[in-house]
Amino acid sequence: MPVTVPPFDQSLLKQVAAGIAAPPVWPNQNATIIFNWSQYMVGAAVESIAGWTHIGATPGAAKINNLGGVDFTTSTADAYLYNTGHRAHYVEANLLVASNISFPLAVRIVDQNNFIGVRVNSSTVQVEVYACVAGVFTELFSIASQTGLPPYDTYRLEAYDNDTVALYCEGLIVGTSQIPTALSNSTNIGFIALSTTANILGNLSLYEGPPLHGTGVTGSWWNGDGTTNAVSAEGKTWFTSVTQTASNRIYGALQISQIDHVAGTVSTYTLISGAGWGNNQQTPVILIRPDGRLIAFYCQVLSTIIRYRISVNPYDSTAWGSENIYTGVTYSAGVQVTSTLEGVVFPAATILSAEVNTIYLMFLCFNCNLCYATSVDLATVEVPTVDGGTQIPATWSAANVFVPTPGTALIKGLTFRIHSNEIDRIDLMLTYDPNTRPSTTQTDVRHVYYKAGNLYTTSGQLIQLSTGLGNFITTNFTAVIGTNVLTVPAGLSIVPGMSVVSGGYISSGAVVQSVSGTTVTLNNSSTVTTAATNIVVYFIPYNYFNLTAIATSGLPDNIGYVTLFEITRNTVNGYIQVVFSQSFTSNPGNYPNTYWYAFWNGIKWNKLQIPNTITGTLSPLITAMCPGIALDPEIPGLVYAAIGDITSTKSVLYRLLTQDGGQSWSSVLLSPPDVVGDQYAGQNFSPCVPLNRDNRCGVLWLRGRYVFSMFNNITAVTPPYGSVHCEAMSAPV
Repeated sequence: MPVTVPPFDQSLLKQVAAGIAAPPVWPNQNATIIFNWSQYMVGAAVESIAGWTHIGATPGAAKINNLGGVDFTTSTADAYLYNTGHRAHYVEANLLVASNISFPLAVRIVDQNNFIGVRVNSSTVQVEVYACVAGVFTELFSIASQTGLPPYDTYRLEAYDNDTVALYCEGLIVGTSQIPTALSNSTNIGFIALSTTANILGNLSLYEGPPLHGTGVTGSWWNGDGTTNAVSAEGKTWFTSVTQTASNRIYGALQISQIDHVAGTVSTYTLISGAGWGNNQQTPVILIRPDGRLIAFYCQVLSTIIRYRISVNPYDSTAWGSENIYTGVTYSAGVQVTSTLEGVVFPAATILSAEVNTIYLMFLCFNCNLCYATSVDLATVEVPTVDGGTQIPATWSAANVFVPTPGTALIKGLTFRIHSNEIDRIDLMLTYDPNTRPSTTQTDVRHVYYKAGNLYTTSGQLIQLSTGLGNFITTNFTAVIGTNVLTVPAGLSIVPGMSVVSGGYISSGAVVQSVSGTTVTLNNSSTVTTAATNIVVYFIPYNYFNLTAIATSGLPDNIGYVTLFEITRNTVNGYIQVVFSQSFTSNPGNYPNTYWYAFWNGIKWNKLQIPNTITGTLSPLITAMCPGIALDPEIPGLVYAAIGDITSTKSVLYRLLTQDGGQSWSSVLLSPPDVVGDQYAGQNFSPCVPLNRDNRCGVLWLRGRYVFSMFNNITAVTPPYGSVHCEAMSAPV
């Protein structure tokens, strides 16, 4: 499996031609074939066939031959073109006889004086790609023919939406170049006949829509915790992103973009902008209500509030009601969270129809424990009729603890991913935050699911030690700073093994060690960090290590230093599946890293290290993130992986597929070939498969230079790390 776009492999091509080696998988195999010659009569003039247009002085200059191709019989300049309706298109054929003049494969054709074409030059024994603009020819690149003349190899000339042209021979890339601006808008493909030559083409086929489309949206998103930032419904796909609005990276805007697959348009709406919104860790998450209206949730890092807006119209993101606030995160007893150390980060949201469309809002809070709040009316609350109209607020429960962190210091908390069937079940994958954990701490990957008020292991065993979800609380505990002993009211059902959470007052990862009357002693590593009286404390009847281990840092797996990417349920085989990365050093995100794919087969977690996916860090400013990997929810064993290190070399996006349980993997390159002089060459990362995806937008990813802003970093950073461009790209399934 290649890690970068492969060079033209002369030895392999000769082996393919000789039948010794199998040809590689052609890229862009998801494009639609729109024309081939097999159904037409030999000798028919090309212009007599529906869809074809002839421009030139010699009618009948091109006729179908008995090889599934075309003969040229002209001494004038003649263009034959077929309108695909797409700027992304390609033409493929066997080049049977050499020609010094004609271009048997051509893309972006305007007429016989404006096109990009490939020809075989018998004098130099070169396969050449030229751009012709206003009759002036410019060679873009060339390659020596590898199997002699005539070159019976199959060639493919491709044009991409990002105005790149590429030539492939037997599945191997020959070269790439930028398309001249004058040819940018043409959607025609075909061939250019410039001389009298026979048997120039065989097995000619035309295709439209290679799987690469620029959305035109500038921004970036965070491969962060929570639900997806992309979702599809009713012929549209929405995705959220963050863009910076000043060289000082603290200024930015949170935006939601709408791809209308029917109209072929992209529109972007700004949800909020200004100081404090330039950090892509604040990328909004999207939820669709039963009535089709969108909800966007977002918050500033370690804020004490979560914000949300509801779209005015169903399945449309061009108009939104006014911003509402989950009014200050509170403990269950109503005590307000005011310290940023206790604040919220990474909201995620889902809806459960079996619980009367209750919306679950999850987030890290109380020193990075996984917490949640619910709303029973957000799914039905009335919305305004105009953009910016006053939104009626929904009602919310107070925050409660869902899974306590095993961390032992402030902000050494969890990271998580969730997947919901949106009926009655929420699955979670969890680990330590890889960007804040001690460098010597390896971490397990754990799984748990919620259903009907309870938590269960992967196999379905109830893991709570008592009824209730984090509901043992008191507002009247007293403690002395620096000790691990609490005095609590009488009558509480507190037992050893319970987790203890109290925001910034007790160190994270506290567990009840013993109970004697109203005296509760914590584990030795936990201490009271702030003198406290009459403050809320949670006694939670389970802990992080009660969850099912997908992969362990110690025996039996010895997998540590992990970064989570995604959890989903495959719609074909029903398996819960996850992807994560593993660092081989104690500094997560630095070289080398590799990707893992794991799935629950009904009996156990199968873990597969994906071979040849060595990758590096996404940014030197955030060493805990790799370029990214995403799961396909519909095709078992299919992932989208960005491989490489964009800070030093390049990162390219592949579709990787295993059909034998991970014993072998095939690869198809998705990202565009590199073009000399392109400042964003080889910078493809953060793939994201939209929830309930539309097959016209099977995967989204970012192309450009990664932009990252810590919430406390307000200084300008010179390139290549600050205030630069990322464009969201999309590809069909």
